[in-house]
Amino acid sequence: RRAGWSGTSHGRKRARFPPASPRPAAAATMGMGGDGGAFIMAGGCVCCVALITIITLIATSFSTLEANQVGLRYDSVAVQVANDGTLFAAGVHFLGVGHWFIVYPTTQQSVKFQGSEAIQARTRNGLEVSLDVSFNFRLKRSLTDLVELYYDFGEMEEVATVYNRIARNVVRTSASRYDAFAFFFNRTQVETEMTLSLRSQLDKTHGLLDSFQLLDVTLPSRFSEARVKQLNAVQEKEAAANEKRVAQISADTRINQTSIEVEAIIITANKEAQQQRIAAAADINQLQRRTAAEAAGFRKIKDELNLSPVDTLGYVYVDALQEARSNGKPITMRVPAGKYKFFE
Repeated sequence: RRAGWSGTSHGRKRARFPPASPRPAAAATMGMGGDGGAFIMAGGCVCCVALITIITLIATSFSTLEANQVGLRYDSVAVQVANDGTLFAAGVHFLGVGHWFIVYPTTQQSVKFQGSEAIQARTRNGLEVSLDVSFNFRLKRSLTDLVELYYDFGEMEEVATVYNRIARNVVRTSASRYDAFAFFFNRTQVETEMTLSLRSQLDKTHGLLDSFQLLDVTLPSRFSEARVKQLNAVQEKEAAANEKRVAQISADTRINQTSIEVEAIIITANKEAQQQRIAAAADINQLQRRTAAEAAGFRKIKDELNLSPVDTLGYVYVDALQEARSNGKPITMRVPAGKYKFFE
């Protein structure tokens, strides 16, 4: 039989015997209390960890977009952009655990290739040329374009790298279509072709080109020296052409001035001739009236004195002599031949 059990084999009853001494019982009681405290502490730690985890998960379920950003919701469980048809704008958004934003800017982005980053290209005749360029672009803001942009290239950092590579290729390809002198004498045409080509390429990759500038062109020193000589020759040619134009203008001016003077002389002469004609006409008119008046007077005298035509002529003759004498002009002349009644 075990200690603490009594009775027969058909019915055993468990009986507790009092402890031999109180000290061991107290020790046992103290041991049971220590195990309960450890269990409570462990449970509290588990609750704290769970609470912190829940708070962390809830906090990480919120994402923020700035005023110049839009975002696509990315599902890390499905490893893809969430197909919920939503393009998120600026603000704080609850996305859920395991979701975050693929962020793209809505503002204009500027890119420059200058100095050590200048684009190295070759002209149509194989001459090496260094091109400093800059351009500004924006991303298309539709949900479809941004989703395709993400699957084609990735996030904005990868997109910027791809756009830079596209710009370099476009500039190199456009440069290869022109001779070296075209970058100085047809620079606007070269810049226009680069602009149109880059705009077309960015449009195919969900971007919009706002502006493009060909800032500077650097060619080998030998070409630069030849270009300086050519520019000097062109300037001398233009100076000679300008001098020729000035001389031609001066000659034309003198010709025009002489023509004006000749025309003025002709006009003056015509005026004087006209005045003389008018004065002569007036004199003739006056003489005609005077002659008519004298003829009428002589005709009256002839009728009153009953003079013959010959005597009338003699009277006219004598009247003219008297008029000349009265004017102080002595006249020596012969008396008309024949006998005139008037002289008698």
